[in-house]
Amino acid sequence: MKLRAYVMEVSERGVVFSGYFREIENSAETLRKWLGGAYELVRLEDEIVILCRRQEDSLPLNRMLVKEDEKGRLLRGSLLCLRCREERFYSLREEDEAVIRERLKPVFCLNGRMVIGE
Repeated sequence: MKLRAYVMEVSERGVVFSGYFREIENSAETLRKWLGGAYELVRLEDEIVILCRRQEDSLPLNRMLVKEDEKGRLLRGSLLCLRCREERFYSLREEDEAVIRERLKPVFCLNGRMVIGE
């Protein structure tokens, strides 16, 4: 079964790309392969999660997770967003993109300084 995910990629050199919707297979093997290894879930909203590689400093910066009640969390490597209920993944809805873009800000390194985009 395929799922509609929101993908946020970053190149090995740290170029952060715009997010986009993509169909992916709903299997742990496919998710690990796409993310390049073991992954963890980070809750974005009640039913929206971010799948990212387990935090490794060697991965390039991608996004900062911004929540009102928490300090921003840096996420490295390419990311996938999906809906998740009761430990099962579901396709995202079109309206989920606005929430994702609002909470996940691109991170760039310019002249040795970290810059958070809009």
